[in-house]
This record gives sequence, structure tokens and C-alpha cells, in this order.
Amino acid sequence: NSKKRIYSLLVTEKNELICASQSNSIKILNIETGKCIQNLNGHTRSVKSLALGRNSNEIISGSEDDTIKIWNLEN
Repeated sequence: NSKKRIYSLLVTEKNELICASQSNSIKILNIETGKCIQNLNGHTRSVKSLALGRNSNEIISGSEDDTIKIWNLEN
């Protein structure tokens, strides 16, 4: 089975859906079109949790690789 489990979802003020899954990455999708806007890679195991940072340009992720990452979406 090639499907990956989704573990966490967020919706941003910009009408974007952020998904964390077994794929070791975070996908940012346009809610209206369903198209992937950005794919954030850096974890080596499943991403289990997501949170919005202090402003709408930051995402915080937690992974089974025992790391927490802060992603700046402007960069």
C-alpha cells in the first residue's frame, strides 16, 4: 500500500492546508485548488505534529526522528 497516513492538519489565514504525514515531509496545499504549493523536507521519519508559530509565517513540526523544527515560510 503506497498511501501515507496523515497525522496532523492545520489551516492558515492564507487559506492553505498544511499536512504532516508518514512521508517525512510537510505539504502545504491551496484549499481551493487542492494543488501543492510547497513541500517541506528535512525530517527523516514521520512528522506527527504541527503548530503555528507566533506569526502566520512559521510552522513548528515534531517528528518521530526526535526533532522539532521551526519552518519560516517566507524563506
